[in-house]
Amino acid sequence: MTVVAKCGRRLAQYACADECTCHPNFVFLNCSQPGSNNIEVSCESPVMYAQRKNAERNRTSYQLQPTCPQHQQHGQCFVNLIRKMQCSFSWDWGPSFPSTGIW
Repeated sequence: MTVVAKCGRRLAQYACADECTCHPNFVFLNCSQPGSNNIEVSCESPVMYAQRKNAERNRTSYQLQPTCPQHQQHGQCFVNLIRKMQCSFSWDWGPSFPSTGIW
């Protein structure tokens, strides 16, 4: 399997593999092989991603506040380290339903 692109953020940051040419709309050139080709998309849990980013940051820098929402909110911690809609991690008016997938 060859990785042709990676996205790190919701706001369209991506990196293409050296042997491929890709455009902003993820049109890949020079990547397909004769015969059958498959595209696989994998998504990481936003909660786990935020926890991992916090652990990485704690090794190199100071902790950013707030780390977790108030207890009454029943939200997720470290969401300030992820580029996603913050209200999906809970808000004063709604539950925590962090989404994952392709928009």
